[in-house]
Amino acid sequence: MQEKEELKQYLIDHLDEAIEKHYLQVYYQPVIRTLTGRLCGAEALIRWIDPVKGFLSPDDFSPLFEEMNLSYKVDRYVIQEVTQGLRGRIDKGILQ
Repeated sequence: MQEKEELKQYLIDHLDEAIEKHYLQVYYQPVIRTLTGRLCGAEALIRWIDPVKGFLSPDDFSPLFEEMNLSYKVDRYVIQEVTQGLRGRIDKGILQ
């Protein structure tokens, strides 16, 4: 029980650092149309790769940040990362 509480406090204390140092990583899950088998989009998924705690799934931090009204920081980070990635692909001519 104490270990769980310590993890919660660690996550709260290190969220801003994780955002600043890009410990939060965006992964893309393709969305495939079942009728055609063609790619029609992608879902952005977040993972936290922490230098101390290792791999953290959203189950480890999302409920906590929602409870503490901190999820907006993760949401803003994901939107920024996704839009920057899209802009980069458009600039390279990969997307139109």
